[in-house]
Amino acid sequence: MHDIFLSYSTKDRDRLKPLFQALAQQGWSVFWDHQSIHTGENWHRRIEEAINNSRCVVVWSKHSIQSEWVLEEASRGKSRNVLLPIRIDAIEPPFGFGMRQAGDFTGWNGKGDHPAFIELAAQIYGLLGRGSQPLPPLPKSRMGVVLAAGMAAVAVAGTGMYWHQNGGFIGEDAAAITQPVAPVAEPKVMPAPVVTPPAPAPAVAPPATPPKQPEPKTLPFEPEMLTITAGEFTMGCDGKRDDVEGGCWDDEKPAHKVKISGFKLAKTEVTFDQWDACEKAKACPHAEDLGWGRGNRPVINVSWDDVTQKYLQWLNKETGKTYRLPTEAEWEYAARGGRNDTAYSWGNAVGKGNANCDGCGSQWDDKKTAPVKSFSPNGYGLYDMHGNVWEWVSDWKGDYAAKPQQDPEGSSSGTSRVLRGGSWSNEQWNMRSARRYSYPPDESIYYVGFRPAQGQ
Repeated sequence: MHDIFLSYSTKDRDRLKPLFQALAQQGWSVFWDHQSIHTGENWHRRIEEAINNSRCVVVWSKHSIQSEWVLEEASRGKSRNVLLPIRIDAIEPPFGFGMRQAGDFTGWNGKGDHPAFIELAAQIYGLLGRGSQPLPPLPKSRMGVVLAAGMAAVAVAGTGMYWHQNGGFIGEDAAAITQPVAPVAEPKVMPAPVVTPPAPAPAVAPPATPPKQPEPKTLPFEPEMLTITAGEFTMGCDGKRDDVEGGCWDDEKPAHKVKISGFKLAKTEVTFDQWDACEKAKACPHAEDLGWGRGNRPVINVSWDDVTQKYLQWLNKETGKTYRLPTEAEWEYAARGGRNDTAYSWGNAVGKGNANCDGCGSQWDDKKTAPVKSFSPNGYGLYDMHGNVWEWVSDWKGDYAAKPQQDPEGSSSGTSRVLRGGSWSNEQWNMRSARRYSYPPDESIYYVGFRPAQGQ
């Protein structure tokens, strides 16, 4: 299955390509009918299945408002109360849809950082989060979002994207575990033997104590690092532990034993203050804060490439130390805070006031990032491992191996890098320690940040 199915008028196909590309760049995989429809498949039935099981965004154009296909798809989305309309032409919506405000894409520049697209993306996440399943990729057994484009209808389904040309086709892609210790028997008390003390040895001068080496100087813009002790844990979805509040996805399986060597991890996500020091040194690009404020808020809109090729290289040069991104296994081990029996570091329900997410009960929920250290730390003293912003890790996205592993580093290649932890705009289940997500390494997004690691 793909993430999004896009239904469109043939007259608007070229105009839709930037929208298609921008949606794909947000991490949704896109299904094209002419690539995935096979001989003998019933595309009428596929369309009906997608519309009935997905959410719907209608894009009105001068062509789409005349299309019976689009009107029927929009009506289905409206009746299911999952309709998000936008328009690409300065037109009035058709009769029956005027009461729903349409996003204005008439001046869209075709890029993902344009306010019109940012608002649309946020609304899509909102639909995904408030409906049966929030953020892509969704499980194969449950459908997700239709972007029913007026020129097009988009259906976000299981793990891919459907693109349906009206009058054409529709396709379907398809903490360590503490071992019990045996009680030790009390030793029998025996009378002490009489021993003649030896003659005192001649006095020997104690060896000279070597001078204590000074601790490396910490610069004002450096992250505060905490030591994460070595241990073993179960990584991924353990059904008895992680299958809560929405359940686990296939890419979280199989659960497997992992041993982690000791390392260090930043106490908080890297802040705008820390990133801006790099920008001031002309070593990092500007990171946009969307008007939410900079200072001690986590930096956002920085790509994996920006982090690894610019910020961390600059930080290492300035400090003489070796900072890096944590591996996915290190991140999950640290996120669990020393516990191996709960989905979140504090328990098996997200509760209220533990994190910043859509439905976490904070003043920032589904609005914007929160300043770091706004919530209690986990058992290792780490802040915001759940929520606030997704965090880049070093691994390429790939499947888990079932066998026990020592300090795994993930796949050796891929097309997207792993993100962990959920964000301010995602529903609670995205905060689970086992939850995985990913984006292309050159993409910068307004709900993604990072925290560095050291060691090994």
